[in-house]
Amino acid sequence: MSMLRSLAVACLAACSLLPAVPAAAAVAPGRVAFSVATKVPVSNVDAAGAGAAVALPDGGAVMLAFARSTGLTAVQLRPDGSPDPSFGTRGIARLAVPVSFSGSQQLLRRPDGRLLAVGTRAAATPFEPPRFTIVGLTERGALDPSFGTGGVAELELQASCGSDCGFAALAPDGSIVITGSVGRGGALGAGRFRWIVVRLTPAGVLDPSFGVPVIGGSTHPSSGSATVVRPSGQVVVLGTDAGVPQLVGLTANGAPDPSFHGGVPLTVPRGYRMLLHADGAIDVAGDGQLARYTSQGSPDPGFGSGGAVAFGGFNPGYGPPAMIAAPDGGTLLYSQTSFEPTFPGSPRLHVLRITPSGGLGAAVGLGPAFGGGQSSPRSRTTGSIKQNSFRGTLVARPNGSYLAVGGLSVVHYTGEGAGRSAGFVAVAGYSPLLMPDRAFGGRARATVARVSVARQRARSDVHLRRVLVRVKTSGPGLLLLRVRDGRRRILAQQVAPVYAAGRTTVRIPLTATGRRILRRGALRVLVGHDFRDVLTGRDHGVVRTRLR
Repeated sequence: MSMLRSLAVACLAACSLLPAVPAAAAVAPGRVAFSVATKVPVSNVDAAGAGAAVALPDGGAVMLAFARSTGLTAVQLRPDGSPDPSFGTRGIARLAVPVSFSGSQQLLRRPDGRLLAVGTRAAATPFEPPRFTIVGLTERGALDPSFGTGGVAELELQASCGSDCGFAALAPDGSIVITGSVGRGGALGAGRFRWIVVRLTPAGVLDPSFGVPVIGGSTHPSSGSATVVRPSGQVVVLGTDAGVPQLVGLTANGAPDPSFHGGVPLTVPRGYRMLLHADGAIDVAGDGQLARYTSQGSPDPGFGSGGAVAFGGFNPGYGPPAMIAAPDGGTLLYSQTSFEPTFPGSPRLHVLRITPSGGLGAAVGLGPAFGGGQSSPRSRTTGSIKQNSFRGTLVARPNGSYLAVGGLSVVHYTGEGAGRSAGFVAVAGYSPLLMPDRAFGGRARATVARVSVARQRARSDVHLRRVLVRVKTSGPGLLLLRVRDGRRRILAQQVAPVYAAGRTTVRIPLTATGRRILRRGALRVLVGHDFRDVLTGRDHGVVRTRLR
Protein backbone atom coordinates (compact mmCIF):
# COMPACT_ATOMS: atom_id res chain seq x y z
CA MET A 1 0.00 0.00 0.00
CA SER A 2 1.35 3.41 -0.91
CA MET A 3 2.16 6.00 1.74
CA LEU A 4 -0.64 8.23 0.41
CA ARG A 5 -3.18 5.42 0.74
CA SER A 6 -1.92 4.63 4.25
CA LEU A 7 -2.41 8.25 5.31
CA ALA A 8 -5.90 8.31 3.84
CA VAL A 9 -6.93 5.15 5.67
CA ALA A 10 -5.41 6.43 8.92
CA CYS A 11 -7.41 9.64 8.56
CA LEU A 12 -10.61 7.69 7.97
CA ALA A 13 -10.00 5.58 11.06
CA ALA A 14 -9.18 8.56 13.24
CA CYS A 15 -12.15 10.61 12.04
CA SER A 16 -14.63 7.76 11.76
CA LEU A 17 -16.71 8.74 14.76
CA LEU A 18 -16.78 12.53 14.29
CA PRO A 19 -20.13 14.09 13.34
CA ALA A 20 -20.61 16.04 10.18
CA VAL A 21 -23.27 18.46 11.47
CA PRO A 22 -24.50 19.56 14.88
CA ALA A 23 -27.19 17.50 16.56
CA ALA A 24 -30.79 18.68 16.20
CA ALA A 25 -33.55 18.39 18.77
CA ALA A 26 -35.31 15.04 18.89
CA VAL A 27 -39.02 15.17 19.70
CA ALA A 28 -41.59 12.50 20.46
CA PRO A 29 -44.90 12.37 22.34
CA GLY A 30 -44.04 12.99 25.99
CA ARG A 31 -40.30 13.51 25.46
CA VAL A 32 -37.67 15.85 24.10
CA ALA A 33 -33.89 15.45 23.84
CA PHE A 34 -31.32 17.83 22.39
CA SER A 35 -27.67 18.75 22.57
CA VAL A 36 -26.48 22.09 23.92
CA ALA A 37 -22.78 21.48 23.26
CA THR A 38 -21.00 23.62 20.69
CA LYS A 39 -18.76 20.68 19.79
CA VAL A 40 -19.44 16.94 19.98
CA PRO A 41 -18.09 14.53 20.90
CA VAL A 42 -15.89 15.60 23.79
CA SER A 43 -12.65 13.79 24.53
CA ASN A 44 -13.85 12.19 27.76
CA VAL A 45 -16.63 9.85 28.85
CA ASP A 46 -18.32 12.31 31.22
CA ALA A 47 -20.63 14.26 28.91
CA ALA A 48 -24.07 14.62 30.45
CA GLY A 49 -27.27 16.62 30.07
CA ALA A 50 -29.17 18.80 32.51
CA GLY A 51 -28.71 18.97 36.26
CA ALA A 52 -30.50 21.37 38.58
CA ALA A 53 -33.88 22.58 37.31
CA VAL A 54 -36.85 24.68 38.39
CA ALA A 55 -40.43 24.85 37.12
CA LEU A 56 -41.89 28.10 35.84
CA PRO A 57 -45.33 29.46 36.74
CA ASP A 58 -46.65 28.72 33.24
CA GLY A 59 -45.53 25.06 33.40
CA GLY A 60 -42.28 25.49 31.53
CA ALA A 61 -38.89 24.84 33.08
CA VAL A 62 -35.35 26.19 33.30
CA MET A 63 -32.41 23.85 33.76
CA LEU A 64 -28.65 23.98 34.01
CA ALA A 65 -26.66 21.91 31.53
CA PHE A 66 -23.43 20.21 32.53
CA ALA A 67 -20.25 21.22 30.72
CA ARG A 68 -16.56 20.98 31.54
CA SER A 69 -15.73 24.63 31.06
CA THR A 70 -15.52 27.97 32.83
CA GLY A 71 -18.94 28.88 31.48
CA LEU A 72 -22.54 28.21 32.40
CA THR A 73 -25.25 26.91 30.10
CA ALA A 74 -28.93 27.31 30.95
CA VAL A 75 -31.90 26.05 28.95
CA GLN A 76 -35.51 27.20 29.11
CA LEU A 77 -38.43 25.20 27.73
CA ARG A 78 -42.00 26.26 27.20
CA PRO A 79 -44.83 24.20 28.74
CA ASP A 80 -45.06 22.00 25.64
CA GLY A 81 -41.33 21.15 25.74
CA SER A 82 -40.21 23.43 22.91
CA PRO A 83 -37.26 25.83 23.44
CA ASP A 84 -38.37 29.27 24.64
CA PRO A 85 -37.13 31.81 22.05
CA SER A 86 -37.31 34.64 24.61
CA PHE A 87 -34.52 33.02 26.65
CA GLY A 88 -30.91 33.21 25.50
CA THR A 89 -30.54 32.25 21.86
CA ARG A 90 -33.45 30.05 20.83
CA GLY A 91 -33.86 28.83 24.40
CA ILE A 92 -30.18 28.27 25.23
CA ALA A 93 -28.07 30.77 27.20
CA ARG A 94 -24.30 30.24 27.18
CA LEU A 95 -22.68 32.56 29.72
CA ALA A 96 -19.00 33.29 30.29
CA VAL A 97 -18.40 33.10 34.04
CA PRO A 98 -15.03 34.44 35.26
CA VAL A 99 -14.49 31.51 37.65
CA SER A 100 -14.48 27.75 37.27
CA PHE A 101 -18.11 26.89 37.91
CA SER A 102 -19.96 23.63 38.41
CA GLY A 103 -23.68 24.24 38.24
CA SER A 104 -24.74 20.93 39.77
CA GLN A 105 -26.17 22.13 43.07
CA GLN A 106 -29.34 24.23 42.83
CA LEU A 107 -31.30 26.56 40.62
CA LEU A 108 -33.49 29.12 42.43
CA ARG A 109 -36.08 31.37 40.83
CA ARG A 110 -36.97 34.75 42.31
CA PRO A 111 -40.56 36.04 42.18
CA ASP A 112 -39.57 38.57 39.49
CA GLY A 113 -38.26 35.77 37.25
CA ARG A 114 -34.55 36.28 37.84
CA LEU A 115 -32.53 33.13 38.49
CA LEU A 116 -29.76 32.10 40.85
CA ALA A 117 -27.49 29.22 39.88
CA VAL A 118 -25.86 27.81 43.02
CA GLY A 119 -22.70 25.91 42.20
CA THR A 120 -19.14 25.46 43.33
CA ARG A 121 -15.64 26.35 42.25
CA ALA A 122 -12.31 24.72 43.06
CA ALA A 123 -11.27 24.25 46.69
CA ALA A 124 -8.59 26.53 48.10
CA THR A 125 -6.42 23.52 49.04
CA PRO A 126 -6.50 19.78 48.32
CA PHE A 127 -7.77 19.17 51.86
CA GLU A 128 -10.90 21.32 51.64
CA PRO A 129 -14.31 20.92 49.99
CA PRO A 130 -15.14 23.12 46.99
CA ARG A 131 -16.36 26.65 47.67
CA PHE A 132 -19.74 28.08 46.75
CA THR A 133 -20.27 30.37 43.80
CA ILE A 134 -23.66 31.87 42.98
CA VAL A 135 -24.39 33.22 39.51
CA GLY A 136 -27.29 35.59 38.93
CA LEU A 137 -29.23 35.46 35.66
CA THR A 138 -31.86 37.79 34.30
CA GLU A 139 -35.26 36.48 33.26
CA ARG A 140 -33.98 36.39 29.67
CA GLY A 141 -30.89 34.33 30.47
CA ALA A 142 -28.16 37.00 30.62
CA LEU A 143 -25.78 37.63 33.52
CA ASP A 144 -27.54 39.84 36.07
CA PRO A 145 -25.34 42.94 36.57
CA SER A 146 -27.26 43.86 39.73
CA PHE A 147 -26.07 40.69 41.49
CA GLY A 148 -22.63 40.23 43.07
CA THR A 149 -19.73 41.39 40.94
CA GLY A 150 -20.75 41.30 37.31
CA GLY A 151 -23.41 38.71 38.12
CA VAL A 152 -21.21 36.43 40.26
CA ALA A 153 -20.93 36.11 44.06
CA GLU A 154 -17.95 34.08 45.27
CA LEU A 155 -18.14 32.74 48.83
CA GLU A 156 -15.49 31.16 51.01
CA LEU A 157 -18.21 28.91 52.43
CA GLN A 158 -17.58 25.27 51.53
CA ALA A 159 -20.04 22.72 50.16
CA SER A 160 -20.27 19.90 52.67
CA CYS A 161 -22.03 17.22 50.63
CA GLY A 162 -22.75 16.28 47.05
CA SER A 163 -25.28 17.73 44.63
CA ASP A 164 -29.00 18.18 45.31
CA CYS A 165 -28.56 18.75 49.04
CA GLY A 166 -30.49 22.03 49.10
CA PHE A 167 -27.79 24.23 50.64
CA ALA A 168 -29.48 27.52 49.73
CA ALA A 169 -32.98 28.97 50.02
CA LEU A 170 -34.62 32.25 49.08
CA ALA A 171 -36.05 34.47 51.81
CA PRO A 172 -39.26 36.48 51.25
CA ASP A 173 -37.28 39.72 50.79
CA GLY A 174 -35.16 38.22 48.02
CA SER A 175 -32.09 37.51 50.14
CA ILE A 176 -30.34 34.14 50.00
CA VAL A 177 -29.60 32.00 53.05
CA ILE A 178 -26.98 29.31 52.56
CA THR A 179 -25.28 26.81 54.85
CA GLY A 180 -22.04 24.85 54.60
CA SER A 181 -18.74 24.76 56.43
CA VAL A 182 -15.43 26.52 56.80
CA GLY A 183 -12.18 24.88 57.81
CA ARG A 184 -9.37 22.75 56.58
CA GLY A 185 -8.62 19.05 56.62
CA GLY A 186 -5.32 17.24 56.82
CA ALA A 187 -3.36 14.79 54.69
CA LEU A 188 -4.70 11.87 56.75
CA GLY A 189 -8.30 13.04 56.69
CA ALA A 190 -8.36 14.79 60.07
CA GLY A 191 -9.41 18.40 60.22
CA ARG A 192 -11.66 20.99 61.77
CA PHE A 193 -14.71 22.18 59.90
CA ARG A 194 -17.30 24.50 61.40
CA TRP A 195 -20.97 24.60 60.44
CA ILE A 196 -21.75 28.09 59.17
CA VAL A 197 -24.92 29.84 58.00
CA VAL A 198 -24.70 33.10 56.05
CA ARG A 199 -27.16 35.39 54.30
CA LEU A 200 -26.61 37.37 51.14
CA THR A 201 -28.62 40.46 50.31
CA PRO A 202 -30.71 40.44 47.11
CA ALA A 203 -27.70 42.18 45.54
CA GLY A 204 -25.47 39.19 46.31
CA VAL A 205 -23.26 40.59 49.09
CA LEU A 206 -22.93 39.33 52.65
CA ASP A 207 -25.67 40.76 54.86
CA PRO A 208 -24.10 42.30 58.00
CA SER A 209 -27.47 42.29 59.80
CA PHE A 210 -27.46 38.49 59.83
CA GLY A 211 -25.64 36.97 62.76
CA VAL A 212 -23.55 34.42 60.76
CA PRO A 213 -24.30 31.55 63.12
CA VAL A 214 -21.49 29.13 63.89
CA ILE A 215 -23.05 25.83 64.96
CA GLY A 216 -21.28 23.09 66.88
CA GLY A 217 -18.24 22.88 69.07
CA SER A 218 -14.71 23.89 68.18
CA THR A 219 -13.12 20.54 68.95
CA HIS A 220 -15.04 18.36 66.47
CA PRO A 221 -16.10 18.71 62.84
CA SER A 222 -19.53 20.04 61.91
CA SER A 223 -21.15 21.03 58.61
CA GLY A 224 -24.44 22.19 57.16
CA SER A 225 -26.20 20.55 54.22
CA ALA A 226 -29.69 22.04 53.70
CA THR A 227 -31.67 25.22 54.32
CA VAL A 228 -35.34 26.22 54.29
CA VAL A 229 -36.78 29.68 54.92
CA ARG A 230 -40.34 30.19 56.17
CA PRO A 231 -42.61 32.96 54.84
CA SER A 232 -41.92 34.78 58.15
CA GLY A 233 -38.20 34.84 57.36
CA GLN A 234 -37.35 32.27 60.03
CA VAL A 235 -34.67 29.79 58.98
CA VAL A 236 -34.19 26.07 59.63
CA VAL A 237 -30.93 24.39 58.67
CA LEU A 238 -29.96 20.73 58.56
CA GLY A 239 -26.44 19.51 59.22
CA THR A 240 -24.22 17.39 61.42
CA ASP A 241 -22.26 18.22 64.55
CA ALA A 242 -19.71 15.63 65.67
CA GLY A 243 -21.43 13.18 63.33
CA VAL A 244 -24.87 13.77 64.87
CA PRO A 245 -27.56 15.00 62.41
CA GLN A 246 -29.38 18.05 63.70
CA LEU A 247 -32.05 20.60 62.80
CA VAL A 248 -31.37 24.13 64.02
CA GLY A 249 -33.92 26.95 64.00
CA LEU A 250 -32.80 30.55 63.53
CA THR A 251 -34.63 33.84 63.57
CA ALA A 252 -34.66 36.12 60.55
CA ASN A 253 -31.60 37.84 62.06
CA GLY A 254 -29.60 34.63 62.51
CA ALA A 255 -30.07 34.21 66.26
CA PRO A 256 -31.23 30.92 67.85
CA ASP A 257 -35.02 30.74 67.43
CA PRO A 258 -36.70 30.01 70.77
CA SER A 259 -39.93 29.07 68.98
CA PHE A 260 -38.19 26.09 67.32
CA HIS A 261 -37.27 23.36 69.79
CA GLY A 262 -36.54 25.95 72.46
CA GLY A 263 -33.71 27.46 70.45
CA VAL A 264 -31.45 24.41 70.80
CA PRO A 265 -30.45 21.85 68.12
CA LEU A 266 -32.84 18.96 67.48
CA THR A 267 -31.32 15.52 66.78
CA VAL A 268 -32.88 13.89 63.70
CA PRO A 269 -32.34 10.75 61.59
CA ARG A 270 -29.29 10.81 59.38
CA GLY A 271 -30.04 12.58 56.11
CA TYR A 272 -28.92 15.38 53.85
CA ARG A 273 -32.26 16.51 52.42
CA MET A 274 -35.04 18.58 53.91
CA LEU A 275 -38.48 19.68 52.70
CA LEU A 276 -40.66 22.56 53.94
CA HIS A 277 -44.43 22.11 53.58
CA ALA A 278 -46.94 24.90 53.16
CA ASP A 279 -48.22 24.41 56.73
CA GLY A 280 -44.71 24.84 58.18
CA ALA A 281 -44.01 21.15 58.74
CA ILE A 282 -40.53 19.91 57.86
CA ASP A 283 -39.57 16.52 56.44
CA VAL A 284 -36.12 15.00 56.78
CA ALA A 285 -35.29 12.02 54.56
CA GLY A 286 -32.83 9.63 56.13
CA ASP A 287 -31.66 6.11 55.39
CA GLY A 288 -34.93 4.19 55.10
CA GLN A 289 -36.90 6.64 57.22
CA LEU A 290 -38.85 9.84 56.68
CA ALA A 291 -39.36 12.00 59.77
CA ARG A 292 -41.75 14.93 59.98
CA TYR A 293 -41.49 17.78 62.46
CA THR A 294 -43.98 20.47 63.34
CA SER A 295 -43.25 24.15 62.82
CA GLN A 296 -42.23 24.24 66.51
CA GLY A 297 -39.55 21.59 66.03
CA SER A 298 -41.16 18.57 67.64
CA PRO A 299 -41.99 15.19 66.04
CA ASP A 300 -45.40 15.37 64.37
CA PRO A 301 -47.64 13.00 66.38
CA GLY A 302 -50.11 12.71 63.51
CA PHE A 303 -47.51 11.44 61.07
CA GLY A 304 -46.58 7.78 60.82
CA SER A 305 -45.48 6.20 64.07
CA GLY A 306 -44.21 8.81 66.50
CA GLY A 307 -43.55 11.27 63.69
CA ALA A 308 -41.70 8.93 61.33
CA VAL A 309 -42.35 6.29 58.70
CA ALA A 310 -40.00 3.58 57.48
CA PHE A 311 -39.72 2.96 53.75
CA GLY A 312 -37.78 0.75 51.36
CA GLY A 313 -37.20 0.22 47.68
CA PHE A 314 -34.33 2.69 47.25
CA ASN A 315 -30.70 1.87 46.58
CA PRO A 316 -28.93 2.70 49.89
CA GLY A 317 -25.69 3.28 48.01
CA TYR A 318 -27.20 6.39 46.44
CA GLY A 319 -28.00 8.02 49.79
CA PRO A 320 -31.38 9.27 51.03
CA PRO A 321 -33.96 9.95 48.32
CA ALA A 322 -34.85 13.45 47.21
CA MET A 323 -38.26 14.93 48.06
CA ILE A 324 -40.95 17.13 46.59
CA ALA A 325 -44.21 18.14 48.22
CA ALA A 326 -47.39 16.52 46.92
CA PRO A 327 -50.46 18.75 46.41
CA ASP A 328 -52.40 16.90 49.13
CA GLY A 329 -49.79 17.62 51.81
CA GLY A 330 -47.98 14.33 51.38
CA THR A 331 -44.45 13.78 50.11
CA LEU A 332 -43.00 12.18 47.01
CA LEU A 333 -39.66 10.47 47.57
CA TYR A 334 -37.61 9.67 44.49
CA SER A 335 -34.15 8.46 43.55
CA GLN A 336 -32.21 7.15 40.58
CA THR A 337 -32.45 3.37 40.28
CA SER A 338 -29.17 3.01 38.39
CA PHE A 339 -26.40 5.24 37.14
CA GLU A 340 -25.47 2.80 34.39
CA PRO A 341 -27.45 2.26 31.17
CA THR A 342 -30.18 -0.34 31.50
CA PHE A 343 -32.48 -2.11 29.06
CA PRO A 344 -35.73 -0.45 27.92
CA GLY A 345 -38.61 -0.92 30.32
CA SER A 346 -36.37 -0.85 33.38
CA PRO A 347 -37.33 2.09 35.62
CA ARG A 348 -34.81 4.90 35.85
CA LEU A 349 -36.47 6.75 38.74
CA HIS A 350 -38.11 5.09 41.72
CA VAL A 351 -40.91 7.22 43.18
CA LEU A 352 -42.73 6.52 46.46
CA ARG A 353 -45.76 8.45 47.69
CA ILE A 354 -46.03 9.15 51.42
CA THR A 355 -49.53 10.15 52.49
CA PRO A 356 -50.15 13.27 54.62
CA SER A 357 -50.64 11.01 57.64
CA GLY A 358 -47.41 9.13 57.07
CA GLY A 359 -48.72 6.04 55.33
CA LEU A 360 -46.97 4.29 52.50
CA GLY A 361 -48.67 5.09 49.22
CA ALA A 362 -48.09 3.82 45.73
CA ALA A 363 -44.57 3.10 44.48
CA VAL A 364 -43.99 3.95 40.82
CA GLY A 365 -41.05 3.19 38.57
CA LEU A 366 -40.60 5.91 35.97
CA GLY A 367 -38.80 4.81 32.85
CA PRO A 368 -38.60 7.77 30.48
CA ALA A 369 -38.20 6.14 27.07
CA PHE A 370 -34.81 7.50 26.11
CA GLY A 371 -31.89 5.82 24.42
CA GLY A 372 -28.19 6.52 24.43
CA GLY A 373 -25.80 4.29 26.32
CA GLN A 374 -22.45 2.69 25.72
CA SER A 375 -20.94 1.49 22.47
CA SER A 376 -18.33 -1.21 22.19
CA PRO A 377 -15.05 -1.03 20.26
CA ARG A 378 -14.53 -4.80 20.38
CA SER A 379 -16.39 -7.35 18.36
CA ARG A 380 -16.26 -9.93 21.14
CA THR A 381 -17.97 -7.59 23.59
CA THR A 382 -20.60 -6.16 21.27
CA GLY A 383 -23.33 -4.78 23.50
CA SER A 384 -26.93 -3.97 22.76
CA ILE A 385 -28.37 -0.84 21.20
CA LYS A 386 -31.39 -1.30 23.48
CA GLN A 387 -30.09 0.85 26.30
CA ASN A 388 -31.60 3.67 28.37
CA SER A 389 -29.00 6.01 29.85
CA PHE A 390 -31.36 8.63 31.35
CA ARG A 391 -30.31 10.22 34.63
CA GLY A 392 -32.42 12.93 36.16
CA THR A 393 -34.53 14.56 38.79
CA LEU A 394 -38.24 15.12 39.28
CA VAL A 395 -39.69 18.65 39.09
CA ALA A 396 -43.24 19.53 40.20
CA ARG A 397 -45.17 21.91 37.97
CA PRO A 398 -47.79 24.35 39.30
CA ASN A 399 -50.69 22.40 37.76
CA GLY A 400 -49.76 19.25 39.70
CA SER A 401 -47.99 17.51 36.82
CA TYR A 402 -44.29 16.64 36.74
CA LEU A 403 -41.22 16.77 34.55
CA ALA A 404 -38.41 14.23 34.67
CA VAL A 405 -35.48 16.53 33.86
CA GLY A 406 -31.99 15.24 33.24
CA GLY A 407 -29.80 13.93 30.51
CA LEU A 408 -28.52 11.00 28.56
CA SER A 409 -25.22 10.29 26.86
CA VAL A 410 -23.73 8.37 23.98
CA VAL A 411 -20.38 7.00 25.13
CA HIS A 412 -17.60 5.20 23.27
CA TYR A 413 -14.98 3.73 25.58
CA THR A 414 -11.45 3.28 24.36
CA GLY A 415 -9.99 2.20 27.70
CA GLU A 416 -10.55 2.33 31.43
CA GLY A 417 -12.29 5.69 31.93
CA ALA A 418 -11.09 6.92 28.53
CA GLY A 419 -13.00 7.58 25.36
CA ARG A 420 -15.42 10.02 23.76
CA SER A 421 -18.96 11.03 24.60
CA ALA A 422 -21.79 13.39 23.80
CA GLY A 423 -24.40 14.54 26.32
CA PHE A 424 -28.02 15.47 25.63
CA VAL A 425 -30.59 17.31 27.71
CA ALA A 426 -33.56 14.98 28.17
CA VAL A 427 -36.99 15.91 29.55
CA ALA A 428 -40.15 13.79 29.87
CA GLY A 429 -43.61 14.95 30.90
CA TYR A 430 -45.84 13.17 33.43
CA SER A 431 -49.41 13.71 34.58
CA PRO A 432 -50.34 14.31 38.25
CA LEU A 433 -50.78 10.52 38.50
CA LEU A 434 -47.26 10.01 37.10
CA MET A 435 -48.50 8.66 33.79
CA PRO A 436 -46.67 9.72 30.59
CA ASP A 437 -48.00 13.04 29.31
CA ARG A 438 -48.19 12.70 25.54
CA ALA A 439 -49.15 16.37 25.17
CA PHE A 440 -45.58 17.25 26.14
CA GLY A 441 -42.98 17.07 23.37
CA GLY A 442 -44.51 16.60 19.95
CA ARG A 443 -44.96 14.34 16.97
CA ALA A 444 -42.09 11.93 16.44
CA ARG A 445 -39.93 12.30 13.38
CA ALA A 446 -38.98 9.36 11.23
CA THR A 447 -35.79 7.59 12.28
CA VAL A 448 -33.57 6.93 9.29
CA ALA A 449 -30.18 5.29 8.79
CA ARG A 450 -28.53 4.75 5.41
CA VAL A 451 -25.46 2.56 5.03
CA SER A 452 -23.09 2.18 2.09
CA VAL A 453 -19.80 0.31 1.86
CA ALA A 454 -16.61 2.13 0.90
CA ARG A 455 -14.65 0.63 -2.01
CA GLN A 456 -12.01 -1.63 -0.46
CA ARG A 457 -10.22 -4.93 -0.89
CA ALA A 458 -10.80 -7.99 1.26
CA ARG A 459 -7.09 -8.78 1.77
CA SER A 460 -6.36 -5.17 2.75
CA ASP A 461 -9.18 -5.40 5.29
CA VAL A 462 -7.49 -8.45 6.84
CA HIS A 463 -4.28 -6.46 7.23
CA LEU A 464 -6.12 -3.48 8.74
CA ARG A 465 -8.53 -5.69 10.71
CA ARG A 466 -11.60 -3.69 9.73
CA VAL A 467 -14.32 -3.04 7.18
CA LEU A 468 -15.17 0.58 6.44
CA VAL A 469 -18.80 1.62 5.99
CA ARG A 470 -20.36 5.02 5.44
CA VAL A 471 -23.42 5.90 7.51
CA LYS A 472 -25.96 8.70 7.30
CA THR A 473 -28.46 9.02 10.16
CA SER A 474 -31.33 11.30 11.08
CA GLY A 475 -30.03 11.85 14.60
CA PRO A 476 -27.72 10.65 17.38
CA GLY A 477 -27.94 7.21 18.94
CA LEU A 478 -26.37 3.76 18.77
CA LEU A 479 -25.78 1.75 15.60
CA LEU A 480 -25.29 -2.00 15.44
CA LEU A 481 -23.37 -2.94 12.28
CA ARG A 482 -22.78 -6.53 11.24
CA VAL A 483 -21.02 -7.92 8.14
CA ARG A 484 -21.86 -11.51 7.09
CA ASP A 485 -20.92 -13.70 4.19
CA GLY A 486 -23.30 -15.79 2.08
CA ARG A 487 -23.31 -18.52 4.71
CA ARG A 488 -24.39 -15.98 7.36
CA ARG A 489 -21.08 -16.18 9.20
CA ILE A 490 -20.24 -12.96 11.07
CA LEU A 491 -17.13 -11.37 9.53
CA ALA A 492 -17.21 -8.05 11.40
CA GLN A 493 -19.48 -6.37 13.96
CA GLN A 494 -19.69 -3.44 16.31
CA VAL A 495 -22.05 -1.26 18.30
CA ALA A 496 -20.91 2.17 17.13
CA PRO A 497 -21.78 5.61 18.55
CA VAL A 498 -23.57 8.21 16.47
CA TYR A 499 -23.07 11.60 18.10
CA ALA A 500 -25.14 13.74 15.73
CA ALA A 501 -27.30 13.67 12.63
CA GLY A 502 -25.35 13.50 9.38
CA ARG A 503 -22.63 11.40 7.82
CA THR A 504 -19.92 9.36 9.52
CA THR A 505 -17.49 6.64 8.49
CA VAL A 506 -17.31 3.67 10.85
CA ARG A 507 -14.44 1.22 11.16
CA ILE A 508 -16.02 -2.19 11.96
CA PRO A 509 -13.50 -4.59 13.53
CA LEU A 510 -13.19 -8.06 12.03
CA THR A 511 -13.97 -11.20 13.99
CA ALA A 512 -11.54 -14.10 14.00
CA THR A 513 -13.79 -15.79 11.45
CA GLY A 514 -13.70 -12.66 9.29
CA ARG A 515 -9.92 -12.51 9.32
CA ARG A 516 -9.71 -16.13 8.23
CA ILE A 517 -12.25 -15.84 5.40
CA LEU A 518 -11.09 -12.49 4.01
CA ARG A 519 -7.58 -13.84 3.53
CA ARG A 520 -9.00 -15.85 0.62
CA GLY A 521 -9.73 -12.66 -1.33
CA ALA A 522 -12.82 -11.12 -2.92
CA LEU A 523 -16.28 -12.16 -1.74
CA ARG A 524 -19.84 -10.95 -1.53
CA VAL A 525 -21.07 -9.78 1.84
CA LEU A 526 -24.25 -8.60 3.57
CA VAL A 527 -23.91 -5.45 5.69
CA GLY A 528 -26.78 -5.19 8.13
CA HIS A 529 -27.55 -2.22 10.33
CA ASP A 530 -29.87 -1.64 13.30
CA PHE A 531 -30.07 1.98 14.42
CA ARG A 532 -31.73 3.27 17.61
CA ASP A 533 -31.79 7.00 18.23
CA VAL A 534 -31.93 8.83 21.57
CA LEU A 535 -35.74 8.76 21.55
CA THR A 536 -35.80 5.00 20.82
CA GLY A 537 -36.85 5.32 17.18
CA ARG A 538 -35.58 2.36 15.16
CA ASP A 539 -34.42 1.73 11.59
CA HIS A 540 -32.79 -1.38 10.16
CA GLY A 541 -31.83 -2.82 6.83
CA VAL A 542 -29.30 -4.84 4.80
CA VAL A 543 -26.95 -3.80 1.99
CA ARG A 544 -25.45 -6.36 -0.40
CA THR A 545 -21.98 -5.56 -1.72
CA ARG A 546 -18.68 -7.07 -2.74
CA LEU A 547 -15.26 -6.74 -1.17
CA ARG A 548 -12.88 -6.89 -4.14
